[in-house]
Amino acid sequence: MEAEVFQRMAEQENRHWWFRARRRILQSLIEKYADPSRFGKLKILEAGSGTGGNLEMLSRFGQVSAFELDKTACQITRSRGFEVREGRLPSDHPFVDDRFDLIVLFDVLEHVEADQESLSSLAALLEPGGILVLTVPAFPFLWSGHDEKHHHFRRYRRPGLRGQLQQAGLQIKRITYFNSFLFPVVAMVRCIKKLVHSKHSDEEGLPAPWLNLILEKVFSSERFLLSMLSFPFGVSLLSICQRPKR
Repeated sequence: MEAEVFQRMAEQENRHWWFRARRRILQSLIEKYADPSRFGKLKILEAGSGTGGNLEMLSRFGQVSAFELDKTACQITRSRGFEVREGRLPSDHPFVDDRFDLIVLFDVLEHVEADQESLSSLAALLEPGGILVLTVPAFPFLWSGHDEKHHHFRRYRRPGLRGQLQQAGLQIKRITYFNSFLFPVVAMVRCIKKLVHSKHSDEEGLPAPWLNLILEKVFSSERFLLSMLSFPFGVSLLSICQRPKR
């Protein structure tokens, strides 16, 4: 991604509704699917950690390692007091000989051209019984200036992502769309932009405080339903997978 995108991410990810709500959802799912008897002791890897906005949340579950391709993002992460090493998927990173109980990949896979190889590489880093949690943007028809500015290669559908995870040798425990309550609004806005040939990214600034709070509450409330069911559509996809124990 461009340096200005990382700078904006660092400024907003502790305040913007999307980052805050996504972290709450992901934390609730890690609590559900990771071994609670080992909370605080899990060996964790974040692949593509960006500017480090998830590391504090992840550190509640154990010892966190992280790698990130972009030098600017690494510098921002270190300035926040977190350790991160430079590396890239599929396997050009410093953890190829390590094994982890939990690996997270939050909106990273769409940035990687070799996505199947990356999933297989990460699956090999899991301990038997280890968990992989990933999120990706959903539905190619939602492609917009935001995807182009963030240097995405693709958006995903559930059947295709399911097949790639299975091909990587992972057992799928959950795969569902999310950010579903706001999906109609996002889909309408992006379709209108396509009609008028707009390339403007629709997520460049913080909304007004009252709107930011409402959007955060609406999005984050999905965590209560995601603990029990899967959504048939959404702006994003998430999956919780496990490396077979045998």
